[in-house]
Amino acid sequence: MSDIKDISSAVNGYFIKIEGASGSIDDISLFLEEDGKTERFKKNVALSS
Repeated sequence: MSDIKDISSAVNGYFIKIEGASGSIDDISLFLEEDGKTERFKKNVALSS
């Protein structure tokens, strides 16, 4: 979610990053980006099965 439609420049908002090795999901993190600075807001978000 962002404060502007064009996200090619600095934005204020949240984004999710999904990382994994060999096709498995090892880490899901929530980030906050404000004034060009990115900060991990929550690491290893739990998934319900």
